Amino acid sequence: MTPCNKPSRVIGPEDVRRGDYVTVTHTLYEFIQDTCASTPRQEIPVSRVTVMSDDAGRAMKVVAVCLPFVLVEDTHGKRDSLDLRRHRVARLTNAFGRKAFKARKIAKNGRPR
Repeated sequence: MTPCNKPSRVIGPEDVRRGDYVTVTHTLYEFIQDTCASTPRQEIPVSRVTVMSDDAGRAMKVVAVCLPFVLVEDTHGKRDSLDLRRHRVARLTNAFGRKAFKARKIAKNGRPR
């Protein structure tokens, strides 16, 4: 496999480092079931559903890590906090991440830098 064809890898929260390029692959949602009104408080049933993220493949750069939270910046310069108990992330290659951020700068300015 050539270096330009390296696959992204799903990583655990403890492997996320500042400066990494990541993408959210899956998001966990929790729903309280309708029967909770008639159920004792200690036994409230919760349904968990994991779905593929609509943003899968969108490059973000890790700005800071304070587990389980990660501060990321997207290609538009918008910062957001991810809870890694709820989001599964994959590490992107540095080459892919740099190109994604560079492509956004070109699109914004109309010329390469």
